Amino acid sequence: MDPANERVIVKNVRASIQNKQTRGSPDGGVPSDSYTRTGWSIFIRLQDRKLITERDVIVDDVGKRYLVTAGYWNSFGYNCSAELLEA
Repeated sequence: MDPANERVIVKNVRASIQNKQTRGSPDGGVPSDSYTRTGWSIFIRLQDRKLITERDVIVDDVGKRYLVTAGYWNSFGYNCSAELLEA
């Protein structure tokens, strides 16, 4: 997960990144864990069709990095579920 070892396969693709709450506590199991997990939905337009799959990393325009955990195509484009990676 080191950015220095990543290879860019596409860039400058417009997307919508939206926060979503998921059930269950984080896997750490420590007292400081939050009660819920925070996930992200990333929507990419149909005409920007690119090959994105699980475990790929998406970087937004301000440098935040997201790990794709699931993804699928629908009639509007590509929908990814992702988790924010820590810096």
